[in-house]
Amino acid sequence: MEVLRVEHVTKRFKGVIAVHDISFAAEAGEILGIIGPNGAGKTTLFDLLSGFLRPNEGRILYRGRDVADWKRPSDFTQNGIAKTFQKVKPFQDMTVKENVMVSAFSKVKTIEEAGKTAEEILEKALLSHRTHVLAGTLTIGERKKLELAKALATRPALLLLDEVMGGLSESEMNQVIDVIKSLRSKELTIVIIEHIMKAIMTLSDRIIVINFGQKIAEGTPDEVKRNPEVIKAYLGGGVAFAET
Repeated sequence: MEVLRVEHVTKRFKGVIAVHDISFAAEAGEILGIIGPNGAGKTTLFDLLSGFLRPNEGRILYRGRDVADWKRPSDFTQNGIAKTFQKVKPFQDMTVKENVMVSAFSKVKTIEEAGKTAEEILEKALLSHRTHVLAGTLTIGERKKLELAKALATRPALLLLDEVMGGLSESEMNQVIDVIKSLRSKELTIVIIEHIMKAIMTLSDRIIVINFGQKIAEGTPDEVKRNPEVIKAYLGGGVAFAET
């Protein structure tokens, strides 16, 4: 079943075209990777998918519904779309569990339900050992996991991961890869932006490549890493994907 469809979406900022005529779809249970050089338009695209920006042209369909009538990002969350942020900003004076409970209240009504959801999600995110510490004391790797946990606590059907592994050590990155792999199910579609090739190639069923706001390639990880246009645009022709 198709969960997400993007049809000829364009976004301009005062004459600068950040996203130009992009189309793609994502199926239920799929992990779809999006890569491209810095400034390619990836984060702008995510902001369009999550309701923080509106397209100038084209449309975005979620489970067959045009999202144009949704007025606020919270409407997207309520309908099952969650997004992580590159710059993680937890409530530093609240505990890890309390941070996740705040997100859980988007779908549950009571403190007991929110607490139970938070404990369940923190276990999945490998943060249960930090449940009661203040979020401000977490390492960057732990904050990234908390950001993921907060998104999961909204019970999404579509999860948008924006460079969730940026700044992590090798061991931390491997842990997050394992967490994302464990989330695979027919009930959850994941779209992930990531610069770390090992992560994107390991996790993705398909990959979309964008450059200067346009889609230049789409295919399996093997197809993408062998595409001469992708190598030229993304890596300048000087680095091979084979090492990732």
